[in-house]
Amino acid sequence: MSGFSGAAALFGVAALVVSAVPADAATAGAPQPPSPGEVIPGQETRTPALVRDIREQAPSTGSAAGAARTYLDDKRSRYRIADAQRDLVPAGTTAAGGRETVRLQQRHRGVPVLGGQYVVRMEKKDGERVVTGTSGKYFTELRTGTTPEVGEELAVERAVDAVLAELSEKHFAAKPPHEGDEDESPLTGTARGLVVLPTGAGVLTQRVTVRGTDPASGEPVQREVYIDARAGYPVLQYSGIKTFGGPGPAAGKPAAGTAPRSSSMSRPARRRRSRRLRAARASARRPSTARTSSGFSTRARSRAGRPCAAPRSTVPAWWTSARRPGPRP
Repeated sequence: MSGFSGAAALFGVAALVVSAVPADAATAGAPQPPSPGEVIPGQETRTPALVRDIREQAPSTGSAAGAARTYLDDKRSRYRIADAQRDLVPAGTTAAGGRETVRLQQRHRGVPVLGGQYVVRMEKKDGERVVTGTSGKYFTELRTGTTPEVGEELAVERAVDAVLAELSEKHFAAKPPHEGDEDESPLTGTARGLVVLPTGAGVLTQRVTVRGTDPASGEPVQREVYIDARAGYPVLQYSGIKTFGGPGPAAGKPAAGTAPRSSSMSRPARRRRSRRLRAARASARRPSTARTSSGFSTRARSRAGRPCAAPRSTVPAWWTSARRPGPRP
């Protein structure tokens, strides 16, 4: 999942640094020597966000992922992971020059947790494995159930409508739609399964990928939308397309898609342009009747059967902080 890798960055980089060495290791009357390891606590979780400068034994036999999970189980008092074998699934291993890096994806009762990834770094030499550090995010306070009340079909409808509503609010179409296009949707949705959002005790959601074309600008659209699996409304959405900043328009030249100033247009031309803009605004505000890839209408409806407008999506604070770079061992 693309959104998972982005949400696996470190949390709480400005948290208090706590020594991993017992307090009685320092001799009385002498300054305490530098600690061989540091533990940076996580935020809203009992699992540390970063442990570094350690050299602790891990199983030398078996796979690197298996050794990493066994190590976390052996150090349960520090990492606070109830069952690493059950709640952490291998998401990838890289090995180079005797060093192994194992990435583990968190599961809550078998459901993936967005942003829940933990990394274990090891060295293997002369048949022995040594853990040199760990980092990442593991959410220890999740309590939500994993039985959805909203099915995939309805989730796809709500996700497509939410994206269409956002695009309509963002800008109106540069030109009026062609006649007969009202029944055709520029967007389609694909269900991706259940995902737990780590907010509070957790929010069970249906993940939907929405693809297509922006009806106003013609640009490609790819959104990851998370629909509350109980309430049926979008709680998070973000773009799945990586964009790069480009140079601005040249001096003296209008940006692409910008209409010329009215002073350079004749009065009849300005009137025609005004009529086209009004028609475009009306079309953008018109309720959509998009269709999914399965052919079902995507107009969101309440349980009473009336059209239901999806609320504006919000990005939780934990998602914003997840994209902020943090320390690495």
